[in-house]
Amino acid sequence: MGIRVFYILAAALTVALAACNRGPGDVPGAVPAAVYYWRTTMSLDSAERAFLTRHHVEKMYVRFFDVVLRGGHAVPNATITGLDSVPPGVEVVPTVFIMENSLRADSALLPGLLVKRVKQMCETHGIAARELQVDCDWTLRSMPLYYKMLEAMRSQTGALGWRLSATVRLHQLSMPAPPVDYGVLMIYNTGDVRRRDGTDPILDARHVAPYLRRLADYPLPLCAAYPCFTWQLLYAHGDGHFKAILRDDDLGDTTRFRGISTLNSQPLNLSYLVTRNSELPESNSDGSASTRMMVGDTVVVARPTEHDILATRDALEAHRPGINRQVVLYSMNSNQMKHYNDSLYEKIFNP
Repeated sequence: MGIRVFYILAAALTVALAACNRGPGDVPGAVPAAVYYWRTTMSLDSAERAFLTRHHVEKMYVRFFDVVLRGGHAVPNATITGLDSVPPGVEVVPTVFIMENSLRADSALLPGLLVKRVKQMCETHGIAARELQVDCDWTLRSMPLYYKMLEAMRSQTGALGWRLSATVRLHQLSMPAPPVDYGVLMIYNTGDVRRRDGTDPILDARHVAPYLRRLADYPLPLCAAYPCFTWQLLYAHGDGHFKAILRDDDLGDTTRFRGISTLNSQPLNLSYLVTRNSELPESNSDGSASTRMMVGDTVVVARPTEHDILATRDALEAHRPGINRQVVLYSMNSNQMKHYNDSLYEKIFNP
């Protein structure tokens, strides 16, 4: 089936589905406060457990594993450990991140293998799942394969009595809705880290605004996910090209970094000069295994402001009443969440 034909048929199908029983704002199984957990080990510290209790968080979307392309096959990668330590009383939604290029491999077998693996992990660790979520940055080109996979998965999760949900990015609002029970609209990573234009690439309300006109008529129940994390962006000395996102480096280490004077304390004005060469283990922007942090490079701290988070939340609610009946924070990590105070979280969860 050609992409154009598939696009037309999928659009007709989603419109028909929207006319059925559920309104576009009604997310099944919604709770007021939820979080994403996106680490490879389930190990909550005391601050994170206190956060769950203090803000009455009832649901955690936990990344179980990724699906990547390796040797021509779609295989699981970075499987989480420690699932036995899930806090009691908090619903766990197994979440699987699928690399887009893996959709072209083993497409007929992949849905069954994914559902089976998640089910086995839940049974092994005593998790009473009621839902499975799929996260994928699909495009118009990969959409036919991805939607076909979701349809097969929905049939299998339905047989288990589970819902199937999917993440939806802002640019995907212009495409037909995926064949799932509801979507989580990811309100972050809205900018381009390669552009040092003074806007926050994680969340800038100005970047979100052009997409809002599509919200009201989007024919799928939606809730929203907002950022509570920081990026340390490394730019090269000289031409200033983007090199990598650092992994929570200690920017206070004066043997490696020196703060650059700024006019104010807004996040994108927090910058550091690299004073010692070092190797970075993480992948960089071009997918290579590592890069080098060189003397003279600059580290820029990107962190969404309270104003942008709350302004975006209010704008979404104005265009799509009810989208914030369930709010999800990305992600549960005390090292990241400490940059915001409790009053902000209360405003996000309970405006």
